[in-house]
Amino acid sequence: SHKNFDELKLYRDSFSSYKTIKNYRNNFKVSNFELIKSAFTFFSSKNEHIKTHYTHRGRTKINVLKDEIQKKLKRKFRYSFMDNNLETKIDFDEKFIYFPLSVDEERNLLINAPFYTNQLEVIRHIAKSLPIGYKLYVKENPAQVVRYWRSISEYKDIMNIPNVRLIHPSFPAEKIYKKCSLVITIGGTSGLDAVFYEKPSIIFSDLGYSVLPSVSRLKNIEDLPNLISESLQKKVSSDDLDKYIKILHDNSFDFNPMDFENKVNESFYYDGHYASVKISENKMKLFLEQNKSIIDNLAFEFEKKMNQ
Repeated sequence: SHKNFDELKLYRDSFSSYKTIKNYRNNFKVSNFELIKSAFTFFSSKNEHIKTHYTHRGRTKINVLKDEIQKKLKRKFRYSFMDNNLETKIDFDEKFIYFPLSVDEERNLLINAPFYTNQLEVIRHIAKSLPIGYKLYVKENPAQVVRYWRSISEYKDIMNIPNVRLIHPSFPAEKIYKKCSLVITIGGTSGLDAVFYEKPSIIFSDLGYSVLPSVSRLKNIEDLPNLISESLQKKVSSDDLDKYIKILHDNSFDFNPMDFENKVNESFYYDGHYASVKISENKMKLFLEQNKSIIDNLAFEFEKKMNQ
């Protein structure tokens, strides 16, 4: 369709995954009323799963209460540390490479890149591989809030690495993409986002968008210095991105899995606060009726793909 970069960015923004993820976070475990209801349900239950489910081992009522209190305090203290120490105002007066942190304990790391799960070490490797005159900008992932952020000691370790600047998760990523020279990501979508801003990228795992000429796949960590130098010389073509987006468009359909998960949480799991519930047949029928058009379309698309 020969779209230019501005047109491609408008197309991407029309179904922005950032907006989808933000909406999911804003609706996950936010209702205090549902929290109180879930707590009452749990503490008044027999808690039989502790005897029958391996994943509930040690999940006594007092341990659950202690764990919830500790996690909420951790999240509060850690975010306070970030507010006071991570960078929120950037002049972009220097050349830099951008490395966005991935959410820990997620498939992007554990499955796609199991040899790079220690992101602190990855940052050290990248910092050692920087060309002369470049800094490394590392930004915390806003979605890390679901893991109650990282430990304060880990943030301090990152900040103490030479030539590394640690950016607050609230800082707009778009501003960084516009000013950076290169994006490096272990296994996220940042490498693809970089292309929309005419920036090359390096990835550490096999991803669909690695077919783009401006995206380089790192195979050996010792090759990183040379790969960075080579990638900095690459030019990004809107034609390549346009062809890739068209392939995605032709093989996609409208479905918002995170919005659907929010509906499931609201209907059955106390807004996501409590999962060990019994779902009645009537309640399930009501949910299926209320979301019939979404589920029917999903089933239709699966059947169409299998028939192909």
